[in-house]
Amino acid sequence: YMHGAAYSVYDLPCPKGWVNFSFSQVCSLYYREDPSVFLIGVRSMKSGRVTLNPRDSSISLGDTLIMMAKSREEALNLLYTSQHTMITARNAEDQLVEALLRE
Repeated sequence: YMHGAAYSVYDLPCPKGWVNFSFSQVCSLYYREDPSVFLIGVRSMKSGRVTLNPRDSSISLGDTLIMMAKSREEALNLLYTSQHTMITARNAEDQLVEALLRE
């Protein structure tokens, strides 16, 4: 119990880079980057409703991510570090597709 008491819940704006990714995809990446920070839900900008573990639901522009971490700074750091990782991977994938199309 005391180990879990060190965590707090934070709602943080979702980076634009996550739009159209599924909740599960973002969770998976976050877990690989830092297993001590947990994405537990999403607050929909459209409805204002919080959904815990929406699994395959897509992240929409303006949604807020509900995260558990030891500090807000830790959650923010993961949020933007992992977004950079995904953007880099997307760019590499796009370059590979372009190279294959040129062949």
